[in-house]
Amino acid sequence: MKNAYLTLIAILLATIPMTISCGHMSNRSRNAGEGNADDTIICEINSFIASPDSFVNKEVIITGRCIHVCPHGKRRAFLAAETDSFLLTCESTAYLGGAFPKSIEGHTVTMTGILREVRIDENAIGQIVENHAIRKAVLARNNVLLDTVTTPPCPYGKITRNQRGINSFDEQIENFRSRIHTRFGKTNKDYISIYHLQVSDLKQLD
Repeated sequence: MKNAYLTLIAILLATIPMTISCGHMSNRSRNAGEGNADDTIICEINSFIASPDSFVNKEVIITGRCIHVCPHGKRRAFLAAETDSFLLTCESTAYLGGAFPKSIEGHTVTMTGILREVRIDENAIGQIVENHAIRKAVLARNNVLLDTVTTPPCPYGKITRNQRGINSFDEQIENFRSRIHTRFGKTNKDYISIYHLQVSDLKQLD
């Protein structure tokens, strides 16, 4: 179903301007969502983009411009670099009361949280395709067209999963498979990774 599909693929790494190099701050461990962080990592964005795998399940401090807070529940916000070429999906946790303040939109903020990874492989794609087909069949039995009940994809979410300019479901699946094939040829990894930040602390800087 679409909600399961969006939950699975709704995130990709962002470029966020930082002024200091990667480093570790000891004794700053905390829980955020599921799991523990051993250290808090402050990272210059170029290093973050170059090796995001090294930050997975660790606490990171990231500064960037919040370009959007989702209006439905305000549980998701997007951080951007100056070019908006990459976005990072940030999800509010109970530490923030479960929602981001709308007032941070358009401002530079620092987010502290645990970086999480969603892996898209052929098994995940198969489940996405199966759920999509089931939903389409159920609607067809009730003489309802899928396009009439499908919410247009979030333009910010499309950027986080590196699918800017892709609109149809078939194009999305083809894009995932092409990127998996390319990555496997380069790294022998048969999946692509999409990242999001579970935010436990927030500061507005301007």
